[in-house]
Amino acid sequence: MTETINVLIIENQPLIIGILKKALHEISLSNKNLSFKINIARNCEETLVFIQKASSINTIDLILLNSDIPPCGSNKPLFVDNIVIEFKKKHSKTKIIVLANNCDNYKVNSILQTLEPDCVLVNTDIDFKELIYAIKTILKEQLYYSKAVLRFLKWHISNDFSLDKIDRLILYHLSRRVLTKDLSRVINLSQSGIEKRKRALKIAFNVEDGNDNMLIKVAQEKGIV
Repeated sequence: MTETINVLIIENQPLIIGILKKALHEISLSNKNLSFKINIARNCEETLVFIQKASSINTIDLILLNSDIPPCGSNKPLFVDNIVIEFKKKHSKTKIIVLANNCDNYKVNSILQTLEPDCVLVNTDIDFKELIYAIKTILKEQLYYSKAVLRFLKWHISNDFSLDKIDRLILYHLSRRVLTKDLSRVINLSQSGIEKRKRALKIAFNVEDGNDNMLIKVAQEKGIV
């Protein structure tokens, strides 16, 4: 008897959509008892509409998610990640594969902490053969991470200190050249609170001269950003 797996691909790049569909087709060719019903959401709005329809009775077994899809809405932006998170709360059996176009340690940590995916793949880190293997692996109820993600996990386990979400946000935005005076616009913390966090981080990283550039350099050397 053939098992049909309902798939939602959330992707805005036609080339990647084609590759994902081809990978699923190859898997079904190698396993005659398996077939895929594929739906495509090319932006945040389409994702929201499809997932709202699927929420009452789960019609999604597997989600392949581009983590860089732009948010929708203007006054209160809605991110695709949050849409998927809310769906997963109701339908815990739905498997999630996150596809990241690029990778830094902040982004990997954010994906792992918020989405709790079954698989994280960095596009520049895998080839077509590994993509097929990753999908097959999670269909067998196993986790799969590409090499860049495994390197982050290895660092995270071996690190002597821990940073909370706000610490990581501060370091991430500083590394993206956001000025300290502008951080309170992107982080839910007062200016004085941000300054206190920065001072604590410099002490933790042994940055004696108090220079932000040196703080970011040390954080990059430690693989945090």
